[in-house]
Amino acid sequence: MEYVNKAGLHISRLTLGTVALGMNYGISNDSGQPSDQESQEILSTAFDLGINTFDTANDYGCAEALIGKYFGHPKNEREPVIVTKFKLNAKDIFNRKKIREEALKSIQASLRSLQIKQVPIVLYHKDEHVPAGILMDILPPIFAELKKEGLVNITGISLYYPNEIETLVKEDLFQAFQIPMNVFDWRLIRTGMLPALNRSDKIVFIRSVFLQGLFFMNAASLKGKLTGAEKYLNGLKHIAQQEGISVTQLAFSFVRDTEGITSLIFGAVNTRQIKENIHLLNGPSLSAKARNDIETLVFDIPEDIIVPGKWLN
Repeated sequence: MEYVNKAGLHISRLTLGTVALGMNYGISNDSGQPSDQESQEILSTAFDLGINTFDTANDYGCAEALIGKYFGHPKNEREPVIVTKFKLNAKDIFNRKKIREEALKSIQASLRSLQIKQVPIVLYHKDEHVPAGILMDILPPIFAELKKEGLVNITGISLYYPNEIETLVKEDLFQAFQIPMNVFDWRLIRTGMLPALNRSDKIVFIRSVFLQGLFFMNAASLKGKLTGAEKYLNGLKHIAQQEGISVTQLAFSFVRDTEGITSLIFGAVNTRQIKENIHLLNGPSLSAKARNDIETLVFDIPEDIIVPGKWLN
């Protein structure tokens, strides 16, 4: 397993996302939520194979409790890097006292579920309707207090829209960013902000590498707004065939080889998927032609396809 040292943390290049352990999740997941025992086996396999970073949130069903159950009793000298997230009610965003209490309550609940005294990384999961500029004024005092009280180590933000980074990267207490990116979603690359994040020594987590499993779907079976994805999925399959690799490896290698990324978040509902993603991490790089072909393919892709929140709207 490869690791990146940032902000005093030893972060594995793969981060296990645990939302699928805590609830039914993923458009292509037909296996459902793993049992408690299966979830413990998934966590154990990931940790034993070198994945030391785990992404969760207190609204991911029972995910935090499962992590707390597994890591509650030290297995060895290595400690996990746990990334959890909290939300704030957008209606109360200007009520400083209320959002402070809300944030503190959320973090304390996470600490209890995770069975730890300090969360290594805490991210505010941004409401898409709250302007980034407002957060520059509201969040830093909350983060500073959480750090002062020793409840969190590293603080940051999870975003829907990468174009908000330019505003947020200027704040020192936004030390970690979680951002969507994949072969269809070039928004982060097009912002040109990855070099700036690196210069500022920010931790960069990438989620939606497989776009919630959309890349594994049968293009002809898609419905609603996603019917428009058929030509892009077929195009992706053609590029993968020319490259002599699977669509899965194509999608993974594209993100993995983009400079400036700390760790890739992936989900798993069984131990086999853990091993498969480690295999992908060690897979081949894409040719320059393949990257160019992908960029040409998705140049005009609608936002309705690359933003899962819009699939049902």
